[in-house]
Amino acid sequence: MILLLLACLPGEVTHTEHVQPLLDQHCVRCHQDGGIGVGDFEDPDQVQAFAERIVTRAQDGTMPPPASDPECRDYQSSERLTLGDRDLKLLEKWAEQGFAHGEGELQRDLPEENLALSDTDLQLTVPSYAPTFSDDREPGNEYRCFVLEHGRDSDFYITGIQPIIDQSSVLHHMVLGAVPRDELGSAGTGPEGADCINDDMGAIEGLVGVWAPGMEAMEMAEGAGLKVASDEVFVLQMHYFQSSPEALGLVDQSGFALRAAEEVDQPLEMVTVGSQSFRIPAGESDYTFEGAWESESDRRIYGVFPHMHERGVRYTMGLPERKRDSCVLDGPGYDFSNQLYYLFREPLELKAGEQVDYSCTWDNGDNAEDVFYGERTEEEMCFFFVLADAG
Repeated sequence: MILLLLACLPGEVTHTEHVQPLLDQHCVRCHQDGGIGVGDFEDPDQVQAFAERIVTRAQDGTMPPPASDPECRDYQSSERLTLGDRDLKLLEKWAEQGFAHGEGELQRDLPEENLALSDTDLQLTVPSYAPTFSDDREPGNEYRCFVLEHGRDSDFYITGIQPIIDQSSVLHHMVLGAVPRDELGSAGTGPEGADCINDDMGAIEGLVGVWAPGMEAMEMAEGAGLKVASDEVFVLQMHYFQSSPEALGLVDQSGFALRAAEEVDQPLEMVTVGSQSFRIPAGESDYTFEGAWESESDRRIYGVFPHMHERGVRYTMGLPERKRDSCVLDGPGYDFSNQLYYLFREPLELKAGEQVDYSCTWDNGDNAEDVFYGERTEEEMCFFFVLADAG
């Protein structure tokens, strides 16, 4: 196989002709002007400056950031989010030949996927809030919930969701829930929102949207959507963390933009799968927790978002009773700064009563204390948010 790959490579590998299209596909979504990655890989001079590091990070598997193996179950944009063997050999040959720039203009190969929704109907953002991190019981963390009206007189369905990220340096995650108005009272209705650690306002129970670092726009399958009732309001749960002294005083207006439809053929729901009953032992560098979830009905699974915190290193999800088509997710690595919602190219058919196994693995080797479930950044989670037919 390696000999075949080498035979397919061009005799001379240059940045202009061969490497830039590869960077466009796999790297530019983060490494661009204003992006979350270091360097602007649309700038030829910066590509040359980072050339050696680009190849080294590709070789050690840290770039592109870890993603679920598409050989387990293929998902949208897998060809963009994972680096193939030929691409790696191309980069290695470029390095062996001295990182040649090449002649002529850059050859570009921008991904076809639309990473932003251009036809959204609702915008739900924080009303200019500056986290204070003033609660001594939650040092460096602040959970804040804001109640936002959708302004619609009848039920509707969310068919697409686009994160709007303002102050990324202090955002741990965002959760958007649809909650009956009479369950909330006046909590969170003002511009300052309300403290809501431990999900005090029900955003997770009525989950319709989620964002974590690295996540992009999400479109539902054609003819499918998440229902929002006319008597519900949105609860936007923000988890802020004080990443540096400069984070104090930053004013944030993050949130979501939604595309809506009056009717859909298939109502969806987000099912939270996971556990809060684990203990990660102190000094354990490779600790795995295993759990199981059973589907209550026949349903199709359209995608899954695995979520841990900064000590997460691996995750899996599978169907142990099947001899074929048993793998759901296989994340050989995990990067908190690049979390992904895996939307499957083909829905997964699940039978009522069928068991779904999952696992989370963490590295607690540098810590003298056990780590437990919790919502703070220094605590941990093991969740899989499953987009499925409504049960």
